[in-house]
Amino acid sequence: MTAMKGAPRPFDTVTAGATAADSVADVAERLMAELGHSVSLATVSDTVLAAYRDLAGQVPGTALAELLYRLASQRLGDRKAGD
Repeated sequence: MTAMKGAPRPFDTVTAGATAADSVADVAERLMAELGHSVSLATVSDTVLAAYRDLAGQVPGTALAELLYRLASQRLGDRKAGD
């Protein structure tokens, strides 16, 4: 799942005062909107939370949402390709 050329990046700006929980919720919501009904809410949620656990404390807070989106998106794409 890659962004199309010229398409806006999903998290070009960070909302002032955004928390890690906001980032996790935003990423899960965005992925559900992109994937529609092809992947269950439970799978998306589990994947985003696992990606968050892997990234927490490893990346600057300002980069968390973008990297969380990319990692979860890649993992979901890999999972879907393996089906």
